[in-house]
Parts: sequence; structure tokens; C-alpha cells
Amino acid sequence: MSARPILAALILASAALAMPTVALADPASDVKADTAKLAADVGVASSAVLADASRLEADTASLASASDKSAARKAVNADVQKLRADRKSLLATWRADRGQLASDLAVARRAAADKLGLAQLLSQVKAQLRTSTAQVRTAVRRAREAERKLQQAVGQTVAPPAGSGLPGAVGR
Repeated sequence: MSARPILAALILASAALAMPTVALADPASDVKADTAKLAADVGVASSAVLADASRLEADTASLASASDKSAARKAVNADVQKLRADRKSLLATWRADRGQLASDLAVARRAAADKLGLAQLLSQVKAQLRTSTAQVRTAVRRAREAERKLQQAVGQTVAPPAGSGLPGAVGR
């Protein structure tokens, strides 16, 4: 018995095992999975930001006529901090998912995947993201306006920190 057939079989088997599994995956399915993940992650994060903005708006409206101004400010500050943290989380999630989608989309384009199907999928995701972004911007704008009214009612004239995303902040 010759050692050549056994050696050839071992070489073929090791080459098959060493082949990356990523190369076997369909690039278009990776893009579809990335778009689904992006839409789901942004939807969850957007709903958290919307809830925070609504809570801030409601708290500022109810606390504007409060007699204890320092307690009112503390409650609103807690809401503002939560809103900021959730917005940062939303942006971080969006950026990470967008980066993964861009790299998988580049691979799919190089692999000559279904261009029309990818274009339709991306346009649907873009429309969902535009809607979500518009809702978040509107809710945050209303919350900022409510906080501005509370600041006027309380008589607070101190400007928020620069880049905080709050009215009167410098560097935005």
C-alpha cells in the first residue's frame, strides 16, 4: 500500500477544515441579517430615548409649578442624565451596526450579489431609520423646550455644559 493516497487525503481534509466558514456564507444574507439587526437595535434604542424624552417633558410640565424648586431641578436633572445616556447608547449602537453593514455590503457588492434586491432592502431600512430619527429629534426638541420653560419658571440662568445638547449650550 502506497503512502501517497493517504497523504493526499490528509492534505485535502486539512485544507477543507482550514477553509474559513465565512467564505461559504452568502454575502447577501449577511447584509439582510445586518439590516435586520440595525433596524431592531435602533428601534429598541429609539423607543428608550422616546420614553426618556416623554418622561422629561412630563416631569418638567408637572414640576414647573412646584414650590420646592431644588427638588424639581434634581428630578429633571436625573431625567436629563438618563436621556443623554440613552442617546449616547443609541448613537454607539447605530455606528457599530452601520459599520458592520458597510463592510458586509462591500463584500456583497464584490461578490456580485443581487444588486436590485440589496438596493430595495437598503432603501427600506433607510426609510425606517429616517422615521425613527425624525421621531427622536421631535421628542428631544419637545423635551428641550419643556426644560427651557421650567428653567424660566424656576429662574435658573446658568447655562448647561458645552456640547451637552441642551438649550444654551455652547459648542453644539
